[in-house]
Amino acid sequence: MHATLSGPDQYLRRDGIEVGHPSVGENYAENQLVMKFQDALLKNKLVIDGDTAKVSRFGVIPRIPTVGSPGIRWIDVLDWTSFHYINAWEEGTDKIVVLSSLHEIHLDLRSGRSWKQHVCSARLDFGQINQKFLGRKNRYVHMCYYGPWPKFSGLAKVDLDAPRVPSVVIDGTSDPDLNEPCIAASRRFERGQFCGQPFFVVNGEEEDDGYVLSYIHNEESGVSELLVMDAKSPMLETVVSIELPTRVPYGFHGIFINSDQIANQNHATLNVVCLLEESIPREGSDHDRPTRAFNQPAAWPGQEM
Repeated sequence: MHATLSGPDQYLRRDGIEVGHPSVGENYAENQLVMKFQDALLKNKLVIDGDTAKVSRFGVIPRIPTVGSPGIRWIDVLDWTSFHYINAWEEGTDKIVVLSSLHEIHLDLRSGRSWKQHVCSARLDFGQINQKFLGRKNRYVHMCYYGPWPKFSGLAKVDLDAPRVPSVVIDGTSDPDLNEPCIAASRRFERGQFCGQPFFVVNGEEEDDGYVLSYIHNEESGVSELLVMDAKSPMLETVVSIELPTRVPYGFHGIFINSDQIANQNHATLNVVCLLEESIPREGSDHDRPTRAFNQPAAWPGQEM
C-alpha cells in the first residue's frame, strides 16, 4: 500500500498496490528474483534464484496526486532483474532514470516503453552515493567488489559520466577492473580482509568531496576496523583506521548521519496498517482464505470505514 502525505497531519490519499502473490517467495511477480527457501534448507543452494519467464516492472507514483489521476502506473522492463537500487531521477517531464548496480533503466512515461543502458562490467554491488543527490542525477557511486562470493574484497568509485563501453562477460580469472573508464578509483584489500557496504560522508561542496567509510574484517587475525578513506584519492587512501571492539557482520546496510541531522530531524506520527497475508488466492487454487489486518485504525484521515 502507498500513502501520500503533505505534512505530519495532512493525509491526501492512499493507493493499493496489487502484486497478485506474496511479496517474498517463488511467486513474486514484479521481479525476476525469487526466494526459494526450500532449496536453501534441503539442497544447500543459494536462497536467491532467477526466473526468466517473469517480467519485471516498475511502479511510477505521482509525486503530487490530482483528482482523477490513475495513481500508480506500471512499466514493464523485459529481461531485467536487480537486487539493489542506488538512485533515481527525472529527466524532463516524461522520463525517469533508475540507477541499479551496473545499469541505468530508462522509463518513458509518455509511451510506456523502457530500455536499459549498461554502466560498468566490473563485479560490483552495494552502491552508495552522496545523500545530497538522492532523487537528482548523480555522477559518483561507491561500491563493493565481489569475491569470493558472497564476500567483498575491495571498494571502487564509479564515474557515471565516463565513456560507456560494451558489456563484458567476466570469466572469473581476468582483471575485474577490466581497465574500464568508469572506475575512477579502486582499492583491493589484503588477503583475508573483507569489507561491508561503504558509507559516504560529505566534507565539501563538490559531489565527491568527503570520505568513504567501511567496516573491514581480517579473517586471519580476527581484527575488525572502521576504515575512513579519502573519496577523491585514486586508491581510496586511508585517512584514519579505528579498531573496533567487536566485528560488524558482512552485508549490513546503512547511511552516515551526523549530530546536526539527528537534532534537526522532523518527527511525525503516522498511522500504520500492518497486513498479514495468510494466502493470496491464485487461479485454480484451493487456498482461498482472506487477508487479515491487524492494528488497523478506526478510520483513515478524511475517510469513513
